[in-house]
Amino acid sequence: MKSLASIRPERSAQKDQLRRRGRTSLSIPVDVRKDGVSCPAVTRNISRDGAFVATDQPPAVGERITLRLAAPRYSLPLVLRAQVRWIRTVAEADDEQRPAGIGVEFFDTTIGVSLCLAALLEDHQDDEL
Repeated sequence: MKSLASIRPERSAQKDQLRRRGRTSLSIPVDVRKDGVSCPAVTRNISRDGAFVATDQPPAVGERITLRLAAPRYSLPLVLRAQVRWIRTVAEADDEQRPAGIGVEFFDTTIGVSLCLAALLEDHQDDEL
């Protein structure tokens, strides 16, 4: 049986750059919800299309989850539907720079949530300048 590492194609530096384009390093408390069960976590980076969520209790690849982000400036959480695209297990994590967690892709995002997320990302990019 092949290991996941042997199935996963090697990424070129250019592909990694394209994937990371538009991502912002931003830690936001988030509840990861699956089948009515909630697990606290935190984003490590986020874009309009997806995020990396640090958690030591990852759902399986392919699972659809709901993220409730406690975003700064907003009194209510931003609710995003997402699909788990990849996992970094506790065993694969090597330090605070590469924690255990999940890479997720957002889907069916409402216009209102998309606009709030875009504003949040823009505000954070302004803070970094």
